[in-house]
Amino acid sequence: MVFGLRFDGSYEGVSPRDELNEEDIAAHGARDVGEFLNDLTANLSGRGSPLVLVNGEPVNGIEDISALPTEALRKVQLLPPRIAMRYGGRAGTPVVNVVVKQNFRQASLLGEGALATAGGGETIAGEATLTRAAKGRRLNLTLRAQHSEQLFEQERGVISQAEGGLPFDPVGNVVPGGGSAEIDPALNALAGLPVDLAAVPPGLANLRLSDFLPGAGRRNASSMGQLTSLIPSGDRFSFNATWYGKLSARSSLTAFARGSLGRSLLRCASGCWATGRAVTGPWAAQPGPAASGARRRTCLLPWNCLSPAEPMAL
Repeated sequence: MVFGLRFDGSYEGVSPRDELNEEDIAAHGARDVGEFLNDLTANLSGRGSPLVLVNGEPVNGIEDISALPTEALRKVQLLPPRIAMRYGGRAGTPVVNVVVKQNFRQASLLGEGALATAGGGETIAGEATLTRAAKGRRLNLTLRAQHSEQLFEQERGVISQAEGGLPFDPVGNVVPGGGSAEIDPALNALAGLPVDLAAVPPGLANLRLSDFLPGAGRRNASSMGQLTSLIPSGDRFSFNATWYGKLSARSSLTAFARGSLGRSLLRCASGCWATGRAVTGPWAAQPGPAASGARRRTCLLPWNCLSPAEPMAL
């Protein structure tokens, strides 16, 4: 028995177990050959991963044709497993022969997007593909770009909290630090009771101890949800270029080039902000019993001030 290849890449002398024509391939709805083959071979029975042939010849890997559009395929043949042994495969290994059109040219643009029903976290993506096949040579170039928007806490009703259970606040709150049960003995004296929480007065610079008296025992509790993201924003760009050419009747060359570039931004209320201002002021240098021996507590404003801070030497 003689086995050979027809000029179009089909096997001669072997009856395929099944054969998919252009209409069958198009009906599958796959975006590219790689997606189509992954779905097709996942349902094949046999030993190990399927052996893939392109125009009846073994290839270095599925990457040789994975980025090709499915429109570049003339047909796909499912061959008997015994053919695998002719190419060094194990007996019983499924064999798929992908027949690529000898003359094909296509340029395509693809756009897609995703929206959440509750808003936020939108994603848009685009892809441009150029494919050419002629005289035993194939060139495929694919460019992809994707942009994702942040999903903020306020869009899902989430409120970030510090270790003490208090919500983060853009203005800030002062809490004891270093294991102390109170912020400052002098503030206790002004308030007439122990103070373990004080709202930072908004809009004031050069804060004095008395400025914290109106906020003693209460908190600023506005939401940080407009500044804190559950899902980061991001951009990603990638390209994939594949060139295949027949050098002779027994040799061929495949060249690959791939690259990607991406960035992401995540905003959070705790531990992600390196900047802030300390709650200090002229009151720290005022004479009196509180200034002579008390340990003052401070925190950073505005984003991580609810975490207990280390005592500062004043």
